[in-house]
Amino acid sequence: MSCSGVFTSALFAAMTEGGATFGMDGETAGYAIVFGGGVVMAVLTVLLTLAGIILGVMALRKADPKRGIAIAGLIINFLCFAPYCLLLILIAVGSISAADMPSFAP
Repeated sequence: MSCSGVFTSALFAAMTEGGATFGMDGETAGYAIVFGGGVVMAVLTVLLTLAGIILGVMALRKADPKRGIAIAGLIINFLCFAPYCLLLILIAVGSISAADMPSFAP
């Protein structure tokens, strides 16, 4: 389990066991952290991956002697970014195909 997963699990446990609930019942607060935390982590992952790609390209243009590290960083960042691109393409294709479907009326 990743570090963020452990943190989210511990926070969920604290919220549902009567810890800091921020004015709502423990279960609702716990679910808000779990589901909201996933969205925040996804956005942060995309932003940090894009920053890594940009900095990797800048390092390659600079002709630094550590060119191999820049290439390795670019490969890792592209591998992290690829699933998000695939998800975006699938959402776009799904929305385009759903727009062509007639509406269902029971």
